Amino acid sequence: MALLVLDDLALCLKVQYHRFGAMKALEDSIITLRGAINCEAPKALINRAPLLNNIGNHLGERYRKTGLRADLQEAIDFGRQAVSPNSSTEGTAQKEGWFNNLCNQLLTRYHRDGTMADLEEVIEISKKVINETPEECPARAHSMNILGQALLDRYFVDGAPTSLEEAIEVARQAITAVTNYALQKPPIFVLQNLLASLLRQRYEVDGAKEDIEEAIQLSRDATDTLPEGQLERVRLIGNLGYSLKARYSKTGAAADLEEAISCLRYALGSSDLDIPTRISVGRNLSDFCTDNSEWQKAYESSSTAVHVIPSLRVQSLGNLDKQHLLSQSVGLACDATAIAICIGKAPIDALSLLEEGRGVLATSVNEMRMDMLDLRENHPELAERFEQRRYLLEQRDIESSWHVGPNWRYFAGKELDEVIDDVRNQQLLLPPDENAIRAATKRGPIVMVNASKYRCDAILIEMHQIRCLALPRLDIETIQAKANKTTETEGDLGRPKVLEWLWEVIAKPVLDALEFVQPPSDHVWPHIW
Repeated sequence: MALLVLDDLALCLKVQYHRFGAMKALEDSIITLRGAINCEAPKALINRAPLLNNIGNHLGERYRKTGLRADLQEAIDFGRQAVSPNSSTEGTAQKEGWFNNLCNQLLTRYHRDGTMADLEEVIEISKKVINETPEECPARAHSMNILGQALLDRYFVDGAPTSLEEAIEVARQAITAVTNYALQKPPIFVLQNLLASLLRQRYEVDGAKEDIEEAIQLSRDATDTLPEGQLERVRLIGNLGYSLKARYSKTGAAADLEEAISCLRYALGSSDLDIPTRISVGRNLSDFCTDNSEWQKAYESSSTAVHVIPSLRVQSLGNLDKQHLLSQSVGLACDATAIAICIGKAPIDALSLLEEGRGVLATSVNEMRMDMLDLRENHPELAERFEQRRYLLEQRDIESSWHVGPNWRYFAGKELDEVIDDVRNQQLLLPPDENAIRAATKRGPIVMVNASKYRCDAILIEMHQIRCLALPRLDIETIQAKANKTTETEGDLGRPKVLEWLWEVIAKPVLDALEFVQPPSDHVWPHIW
């Protein structure tokens, strides 16, 4: 009975997290479930499978919020235990749902790592559940939704029309089952959203007008079923935007252009969406706007996306997790900076965007630049807390230590984030203003090169000014080609020919602009940083 109470408490905490976004509620639910699973009561008297399934779901939820891969791996491990033949002798009627939850975690890992074995396992399990489950069972419709997503993912890999056609057929069958049996789960708007995505994909391949018309109508119908402010409604509106964008690309209808931009801007502006999705929407919207000469809107969307990049800084993440998250924003700050220069924004505005996006790695716990002497002298308690948490996160072998729980990295990182917030409240670790940036050039000017598909520039920072210098002979395609390592003669950036090219397209124009064109008469050579 006590375990049932703990399980119910954990589920209530998860509901509280979904309703109010309180991470502490989700953390407490995971702790509660761990306690229930590790209970010393005889295993024969306890059905642990539901607990294993629930903690897997909660850990998967936390992964989607934080990006901590260990949570995702543990979610999959618990999910496998829940559906194991040896997990329990009771609750087998629920196992179809537990298989679906395991598939969701495996599909999430596939989207992160791209391991085909995960995708194929999802397809295999989903088909098995569909074949063995009655049509009126909600778990069957859930499996069809998962299978449709997985088949679309496989289509993106192999390009086989059969994968896309099968996915469309599965999605239609799922909608029919939910309608015929009046099923409440999965919600019909989820299936409508999936079918809309599938039809849009087929439209982009063969251009069948009826496909995009149905996709747009499905998205509109699904959106109308949800109230304003609900997270799923935001996703639906974003998907509608992508369908309108696809139709505009073939018809050129001005109304589609305007509504597509409006829908995508709505999704981008929602703080409820996860950060990687918002960044992806911002990148797509910015490209769409520039393709249609809407440069001001491109600037607004790209700068909004850049502003959320710092939210990817989670101190609990290891380097691989950080690199994975930050890889999703590669090039975004450079494009936003180039767009800002294109529309005539002040050089400091362009520089701020570049620094906000590219400075994320420099502010990670291992590279954080701060005056520890000043912190120790004026705020010794804060300095001690900061160094303790940083030391803990820097340990590589601590996960094998007997006294550290499975959540040690998450909670240590959370505590470090709180300490950093306290430090910033003391006016430390804040981004430098324009005066501070210019003051940093007392030993010589600073040059930052920005390469984008739109244009390439050097931002010159001097004591008396910050300015932009166009580099018309530099382009991103040439940079990528010279860095390409597909042949023995490519990829070596230290080759004389490459150095000569860099001199012509970057170094010489920069030196000319700074008026460093003659050897110094006093033999004191200037510094450039």
